[in-house]
Amino acid sequence: MVATHHRHGRHVVATVAVALAGLWQGPARAAAPYAFGYAAPAGSACPDEAAVARDVAAHVHDATRSGGARVDLRIRAEVAGFAGELVVTDRDGNQGRRRIDAGTCDELAHVLAFLASLALEMGGRLEPPVTAVFVPAAAAPTDGFERRGAWIAAVAAAGIRGGVVEGVRPDGEIGVEWQARGAGWLAPAVRASVAMSQGRAAGADWRAGILLATGRLDACPIRLQVTRLEWRPCVGAELGGLRVDSDGATGASRGTQLWTAVDASLRTRWWTTQRVFVDGEVGMLFPLAPDATVIAAGQVARVAPPVAVRAVMAGGVRF
Repeated sequence: MVATHHRHGRHVVATVAVALAGLWQGPARAAAPYAFGYAAPAGSACPDEAAVARDVAAHVHDATRSGGARVDLRIRAEVAGFAGELVVTDRDGNQGRRRIDAGTCDELAHVLAFLASLALEMGGRLEPPVTAVFVPAAAAPTDGFERRGAWIAAVAAAGIRGGVVEGVRPDGEIGVEWQARGAGWLAPAVRASVAMSQGRAAGADWRAGILLATGRLDACPIRLQVTRLEWRPCVGAELGGLRVDSDGATGASRGTQLWTAVDASLRTRWWTTQRVFVDGEVGMLFPLAPDATVIAAGQVARVAPPVAVRAVMAGGVRF
């Protein structure tokens, strides 16, 4: 009888102990909504899978967006330490990867666990790594209008010039410009063009029409540039002819006279786009020969001045 009661008492004590142990452990932790994988070399002082999983879970403060995601942490030993890779897959199957090196496996596992927790809080996505790009400083700001390399442009100009008749007359020019390769101040440019101008002269009993048609060559060896603006000193030479048609009391006459001249000018250029530019150019023109134009009956229709003005506005398109 006593033995029976003794056995019954031990059974009650055991039942109470099991109940108390359950209360002490508390409610079971809910399963993580994400999948976890871990691989590390054996015998390399790396933490085990359970320890790394706890490290990940400890840093996931909001797991509401991690459902369906998966993180895989992979560590391998290398000569200089350890290399780790984090592979994150979201619920749609999109993957992101991040590679990290460290001196010890324990340190590397902790960093990978922290990054994995951040990725899980973002729904299983990794932001792309930031890549530093070194851009060498330019010699001078050009606002994107620096043309590196030889190029050709078509140019048309209109303006005024002296030397054809007394005073200034309209001037029209059309040509092609070539610029050599160069990004600094030494960037030679050459323009070949055809220029035309005309004027009229009259006396008491005569009148004359004068037409100038000449070829022109300009050379501009240097350039000063500030963003879209350029300034170029230029020298030029002209070779052509003066066509003279006269009519007077003694009759009509027609003839052609040689025209030669040199000039010096300053050209200002504004690049409106990468291909289109506008020029303004002002210079002094020096006619060389002859000194005068004589028509029928010894009448002087034109006297060549020693210095004349030339000013044009031009537009061009670069090819």
